[in-house]
Amino acid sequence: MGHETGLSQVSAALLDFRLRIVRVACRTPASYQPFEEVEQSIREHMRHELQTKALEELYSRTSIETPYIDDALAVRQPPGCSVPAQSQTDAFAP
Repeated sequence: MGHETGLSQVSAALLDFRLRIVRVACRTPASYQPFEEVEQSIREHMRHELQTKALEELYSRTSIETPYIDDALAVRQPPGCSVPAQSQTDAFAP
């Protein structure tokens, strides 16, 4: 990121699977915040990350078994989860 966009200038296109064009409205100088001021927000952020990882792990180990859905792929899954292949011992297998 060698080139810095100045105030009121429009950036070059940024690509990260989407096209983004940014206009710099203002700049705030870097600053320091004492740990005591940010400790609680860091804890909340870390707790949220751990909960998200735990849920993703739980979803990855969960299978959907119901006689009421013809296509398990039609059920909305969280990102990163896949529907396991139907096992031979599946009671609902045709």
